[in-house]
Amino acid sequence: VKRVLPHVADDRQFVDMFTDEARLVMQLSHPNICHVYSYGKEEGAPFISMEWVNGMPLSRVLRRAKGQGGLSVPLVLKIVAQVADALDHAHRAVD
Repeated sequence: VKRVLPHVADDRQFVDMFTDEARLVMQLSHPNICHVYSYGKEEGAPFISMEWVNGMPLSRVLRRAKGQGGLSVPLVLKIVAQVADALDHAHRAVD
């Protein structure tokens, strides 16, 4: 669950961007984009219910790799290609 934190809940622009994100991502279906199940409000606070992705956060992967000379070129290329594929899908999506 992704939610708007209390310290930004009164920022109308932030809440509007959060809502736009939810509406847009709910329309996307791609293996490299986390599926969004629902969007709503609980006690007045907006939330997005998302697919659980099992795995290690990229930040942790990078911290571990830093002590081992960095990530391998093939792994970096794979990550970049998958992100680029997802971004291409998102940018080509039309409603």
